[in-house]
Parts: sequence; C-alpha cells; structure tokens
Amino acid sequence: MKKAVATGKKNRSKYGYQSWVFPVNGEAAMVLQGHSGQFIVLDETTSTLLLTISVNEKYKVGNLFSDIGKITERLSQ
Repeated sequence: MKKAVATGKKNRSKYGYQSWVFPVNGEAAMVLQGHSGQFIVLDETTSTLLLTISVNEKYKVGNLFSDIGKITERLSQ
C-alpha cells in the first residue's frame, strides 16, 4: 500500500494493483495481482478463492502466475 502510485485524482486514490481475467474451468475468473508475486483468484463458478502470498517474483520453481488457471482448477476437483 505504501508503494502505490498517486493518480492525481481529487479522491486521492492510488494505483497499486493489477487485475486480470483467466479461464478457469471453462469460465472467466478475476485475478488480482500484487507487486511481489501475490495473487488472489476469485472463481465465481465454484465459489473458490485462491490466495498466494510471496515476497519474491523469481520463484525457485518457476513463476506461478503463468499457471493460475491450472492451479485453481485443481482446487475445485
């Protein structure tokens, strides 16, 4: 939150997060991505929420962000 970028808007909002839409179980799922590899997957179809927290984008086993859809689908099986 402290590293969010000021937008210059009157409401003093800041930009600090990105959202993406990934296919999960054949349906669109909202994915919120944080600064250092954190992400939240909101799978409305299965009422599943997946939260991953990381302090390092360069994971030793690879970047999990590219496999979000596959990981979330496995949770609903």
